[in-house]
Amino acid sequence: MCVPPEAILMAIQIGGKYAAYQDKKTKYRTDVAANAVAAKNASRSLHQDYGQIDYQKSEAVSEKVRETVRTISETLNKLDKVNADNFVGQAIKEHGKGRVTGLKQKEQKEMLENTPFVEFLGLEALTSDEGFSCRLCFREQHIGNPLLRTFHGGILASFAEITAALYLMESLNLVEEPLCSSMTFDYLRPAFAGTIRAEPCIVRAGRRFVVVSVDVYLDKTLVSIGRFIYSR
Repeated sequence: MCVPPEAILMAIQIGGKYAAYQDKKTKYRTDVAANAVAAKNASRSLHQDYGQIDYQKSEAVSEKVRETVRTISETLNKLDKVNADNFVGQAIKEHGKGRVTGLKQKEQKEMLENTPFVEFLGLEALTSDEGFSCRLCFREQHIGNPLLRTFHGGILASFAEITAALYLMESLNLVEEPLCSSMTFDYLRPAFAGTIRAEPCIVRAGRRFVVVSVDVYLDKTLVSIGRFIYSR
């Protein structure tokens, strides 16, 4: 079989073009691989630099915190007969007992003296080693049942709510009277004429609401229990 010279020449040209195409393809793949390696190395280097920066920042912040703690401890230790460890330990001990420090006595006094209804009730706020409480002595205006001479239910509930508000002013260091958004009050037994005492405690202190429970006693007998919810 005789192959025309033109066909041989065309085959040679096609082969050359295919070989050039394969060379370009191989070079392209090599360049892509090299670029990928370079990009990966650059990314790793960048992360290492950022990591070093973050580490340096965290070390700087930690050092500031340590310096602040040292300054506070040194300041406390310089006070007369005060040791930083004892100071913190005493604060934790008092907090565990449910005691309140940093009393807002000025604001409490203004509330007791400047609120007509509170003045009408005649309650007295008391603070002792056992905690915070309020006392209310019986008046003729407090009578709910003239025959039995017992406290009116509204007087008891109001007395408990004001006690809870005064307690929150102490425990949360408030300068204004908190607003009660909801309450429940259980009357367990009649509160006859005498001196009643209200003992509050915080049941739950969340970011939006604070729940305060108040037990009302006549002498040593529990006569009513109130639950008050305050918005923060």
